[in-house]
Amino acid sequence: MTLKIDCTKIRILRLEHSINLLIVLLLFSLYVFLPSIDFLPFRRSPVTGKFIIFLLATLLIVCLFLGKLKVSDESFSIGRIDISILLLVVYITFNRYFFQPTYGFSIRFYELLGLLALYFVIKSLTPKHHSWLLIAAIIGANIQIIIGWLQLYGLIESNSSVLKVTGGFFNSGPYSGYLVAVFPIGLQFLKNGNFLIEDGKKYINIRKAIVHFAVVLNIIGCVTIIPALRSRAAFIVIFFTVGYIYRKNIQSFFEKNTKKRVVKVLLVLGAICCMITSIIFIYNFKKGSTEGRLLILKTTVEMLKDRPVMGFGYDRFHSNYMLYQSEYFEKHNNIKMALRAGNTAYAFNEPLQFSVENGILGLSILLLVLYFLIIRRGTLKENEPLYEMAMAGILSIIIFSLFSYPSKILPIKLVLILYVAILSANQASSFCNRFKPQNKSKSRSFYILLISLSISCLLFYKTLKLAKAYYVWNNSHENYLDKDFNLAVKGYRLIYPFFDTDGKFLTDYGLALYSAKDTYAAINILSKAKNYSNNSVIENVLGNCYKEIEDYKNAEICYQRSINMVPGSFRSHYLLLKMYSDNNQMENAVNVANRILNLKVTVPSETTFEIINGAKNFLKLQGVNYVD
Repeated sequence: MTLKIDCTKIRILRLEHSINLLIVLLLFSLYVFLPSIDFLPFRRSPVTGKFIIFLLATLLIVCLFLGKLKVSDESFSIGRIDISILLLVVYITFNRYFFQPTYGFSIRFYELLGLLALYFVIKSLTPKHHSWLLIAAIIGANIQIIIGWLQLYGLIESNSSVLKVTGGFFNSGPYSGYLVAVFPIGLQFLKNGNFLIEDGKKYINIRKAIVHFAVVLNIIGCVTIIPALRSRAAFIVIFFTVGYIYRKNIQSFFEKNTKKRVVKVLLVLGAICCMITSIIFIYNFKKGSTEGRLLILKTTVEMLKDRPVMGFGYDRFHSNYMLYQSEYFEKHNNIKMALRAGNTAYAFNEPLQFSVENGILGLSILLLVLYFLIIRRGTLKENEPLYEMAMAGILSIIIFSLFSYPSKILPIKLVLILYVAILSANQASSFCNRFKPQNKSKSRSFYILLISLSISCLLFYKTLKLAKAYYVWNNSHENYLDKDFNLAVKGYRLIYPFFDTDGKFLTDYGLALYSAKDTYAAINILSKAKNYSNNSVIENVLGNCYKEIEDYKNAEICYQRSINMVPGSFRSHYLLLKMYSDNNQMENAVNVANRILNLKVTVPSETTFEIINGAKNFLKLQGVNYVD
């Protein structure tokens, strides 16, 4: 009888080991390959391609994890960090769906739910498994570094028509953010490499050599690629990471040569000097961009004043910001700021944007998470280098978030939850023990498992359908670019039920309808698009639609709103000029023509100079001299 029981336990242990191996393998692949996914035939593939692969992989991992919970004898602990994170996600969900008038389709929200699931999966793994995932993150970053080098030397194209180096991302900003997010792993390994490699194992020397090579490549790559990206935030994060990881070494150096009080004074003064230098550096390096960011921050604060408690809802910043920017320039004739204004979808400051989307209440819960994560962190179980690396990684991403938008970038968020899971799993607290399930038969019901797996399978099927919809969207967009507008409209109409609250899809659909001469349908779709992703492009096309049906009043409103959104836009001014000219409002047309000629050319282009010449020719035909 005892032998039979022992054999059963052995089979259970083998099954559990096999499931763990599959989970780690899937996670390892996700960390290695996800950042490089930008080649799938989806519309906006650097974003949507990553999103689809992430969802499919997450659902598979969750299914395996649920199976592991069913067969495992291990208890699953819940601590302060876990509860605060759950509270934050629950608040975001309820605020988004029940307390806001509209919410729309959001990739970010689905990513949030997936990341929450992966957080608990990763936390349940052993430090050995965590080490493998950290190595996977380094390999993934190294692949991106190689891609960046190839783009830098013109061997492969980037994902931007303007920027030379973007890696597997849509912009150089997210690319640099991802590299510096992984950077603490390699740096901590150089300081203390044992936390990634267990001694006494088979093939240990080979593994050490491989990991050392990967780490050195990662650090060299970051140092060589980031200057080419001209990312101010990345520079600051690199310096911070080095200072944080080697802070004890720096302190020890000063203590050997000076008194302890002097050390403290020197460290404080050094920190202040670094802060001041960073501010000056940020402002003067790409000064025009900095002034544009100041406009965004000022406008974002106005948004927060309007809805301070609950905000506008998760991932709703881009849906409302441009209206506020339009109102700002309608009230203020700030020429300097007007030159820096553009269509904006990010606040370039995550704490501020989070506050605008989720209110002060949401920010308070987020601060509670950070409090348990960073300040009241409990005692360490073991492996201090692993803990130090995770803390450095979290702080680095937080600093980067003050100047960029990492919450929009899935690979960065994936690295972040790895750090948080490692930190949470590495903390010992009596509070955690109170939440450990004691009765396996009661806590892991077969029916609950069956329902969970059924839901996962359903979501897997839905994700595949969504992937097909992104494929059709991409084909429709290509048909639009090829000027086959009717075929494009046919494709958009087919997948409309999937994206009827997606602002970007509605914009593409509306443009295709307008080009296909279905003006009234275009007005309907574009008016709907404004609820989810408003910008000057939508306003311009809407103005064109109203102009075609001779509704000049609404056309004027749309064109003027577009100008208020982006005062330096030559195209918006020219469309308004044409509308006034075609409607025989010559006095207004002359005024707009003069405004065009007074606009400063910030980005020279053939279209811009054609508009300027068109305005000059119009004034000549009217016998009016240009007024400066």
